[in-house]
Formats: sequence, structure tokens, C-alpha cells
Amino acid sequence: AKFLLQWEREALQNGGKAVFDREFIKQHTIGIDEYLAEVDATSWEHIAEQSGLDLSEIEMVASMYRRAERVIMCWAMGLTQHRHSVPTIKEVANVQMLRGNVGKPGAGLSPVRG
Repeated sequence: AKFLLQWEREALQNGGKAVFDREFIKQHTIGIDEYLAEVDATSWEHIAEQSGLDLSEIEMVASMYRRAERVIMCWAMGLTQHRHSVPTIKEVANVQMLRGNVGKPGAGLSPVRG
């Protein structure tokens, strides 16, 4: 989410193409300002530490996500049963909602159960 926020700000400043789906956010979400403030306040060091990835890996995936017109995010029991499952799954959903990738063909959230 932090790279998406950074790119959204750059787009707004430079007149570029928006990264966020502002219409979706306006119609289907609440608390966007508070959420983005929390994203903004989270340090890159904390993100790297918690994810176990370096920033170049995170940026690579975020860039692929940004370029995709539609994304389905799937996860299985490992994520669901993880110690921090609830906030992790909430973040997955939040990232999808930033781009409007919920409730449209070829996009969405898909928990897989066995």
C-alpha cells in the first residue's frame, strides 16, 4: 500500500494517471484518510522487517500490481491461521479496494479452503 500511496501522490502532483480508484473508494469504503495516514506513518524499515522482503522485491510486486487491470488475490489456510491473520487479511482487502479490485469481473478476494 505504501508504494501505491507514493505513486498516487506523484500522479496527482504531475497530472499523471491515478493509481487509486477514487470512485470505488468513495462509493464503497469508509475511513480512507485514517487508513492512508497509518500507511504513511509506517516506516519502510518496519515493512521490510515484517514482510521478510527487501524494498526492491516489494517495489517489483507493487509495480506489477499497479500495471494489472484486474487482480484476484488468493490465500489459503496458512495465511488464515497465521498469528497475525486478521490484520494481514485486512491489509490484503485494503490494497484490493485502493485499486477497485473487488466486485468486478476478473478481480476480487478469494480465500481458499480445503
